[in-house]
Amino acid sequence: MKRTRTHTSVGGQHARHTLHKHGMAMLVVLLALMLSSCVMLPSTNLKPAATPPIATIQPIQAPHQAYITIAVGLDISGSYPRFVFEQAKQGVADAIDRLIQPNMDGATVYVTWITDNSFSPNSTAIPPIVIPALPADPAMPTAIRTRMPRQQKW
Repeated sequence: MKRTRTHTSVGGQHARHTLHKHGMAMLVVLLALMLSSCVMLPSTNLKPAATPPIATIQPIQAPHQAYITIAVGLDISGSYPRFVFEQAKQGVADAIDRLIQPNMDGATVYVTWITDNSFSPNSTAIPPIVIPALPADPAMPTAIRTRMPRQQKW
């Protein structure tokens, strides 16, 4: 009987060589993927980030306004055309907007409907509009000049 010798690796060198070969192949594939991705390569059409504008806040200097109470009666009796009522309603809303400013003690606005009886409990159009007090805006900070110490000559 003839003995045949099978190919065996001595000390596991064949297994290590195969593992090393597959590991290198994986590294080459990974490197190729990284270099071909859009994230890794610089783009030629990228623009630098824009610098955000510096906004300076200017305080609103307003004279002091004491607390005010306003009562408005809007006629819905039909004595006037509807567009006149709509204009008056918009005028009241605009006046309330202009009323609000820093350095005011607040306000209350009562709006009622003028119908055939303005003293009726049904004449209240909406609940009172209460505007809280708004303090004055703080003054702009001013730069304080400081003296630099004199440098001594040596």
